[in-house]
Amino acid sequence: MKFNLNLKDRIVLPEIFPSEGTMQEQIIIRDIMNKIAITRDEVEAYNIRVEGSTYTFDPNIDTSKEIGFTAAEYMVMQSACKRLDEEKKITQRTLDVCMKILGYNV
Repeated sequence: MKFNLNLKDRIVLPEIFPSEGTMQEQIIIRDIMNKIAITRDEVEAYNIRVEGSTYTFDPNIDTSKEIGFTAAEYMVMQSACKRLDEEKKITQRTLDVCMKILGYNV
């Protein structure tokens, strides 16, 4: 499964994952995190600045990147979004990335 994730999606995606879980879940989450990690080259290319917990970048640059995920990775992401929705913990910050993962048109 491939997703076209922009820089904001890649920054926000880790927020949907549980901090605790089974070893298998946590290994899959770590693999996802490695795939979406922002590289030094991207920091320079997108002019990314971090101030506290706020990220800023040049909005005129297309930051989209197509990233492929395994079926297991997709299931973990989908499960995390569904869990947040059931617990009524979706925020405006996580809404777009969850909508992408769950197949809503964004």
